[in-house]
Amino acid sequence: MAEQSELPLPIPPPQNFVPGKFYYIKPNNASYKEMLVNAYQAITQTETWSFVKQPCESFMFSKDPRVDLISNKMAELGYGGHSGCSFGCVMRDMQYIAQNGEEKFRDIYLRSNQ
Repeated sequence: MAEQSELPLPIPPPQNFVPGKFYYIKPNNASYKEMLVNAYQAITQTETWSFVKQPCESFMFSKDPRVDLISNKMAELGYGGHSGCSFGCVMRDMQYIAQNGEEKFRDIYLRSNQ
């Protein structure tokens, strides 16, 4: 009998999957989770998901007023501690979510943090 090659199984969705809450982020990454939740809420409340989905050379150095709108909303929602780098990284995560869905983002996160 030939052996079957083992393919990685898809990660089943956790029972507590709620878009934008990032419950699957591990406790040792609490500050990362806080940044993701904050950015998700800011983008949702400013209704800028379609903007975030578009290609963008740099969120950190962008002169687009929608980036300022998102950044200001983040601060208003309680997270004003971004460096330029952390802002750019979190916005790239949000862009990935906008383009591919949070489920795919979750799967990549869980696979890389096993």
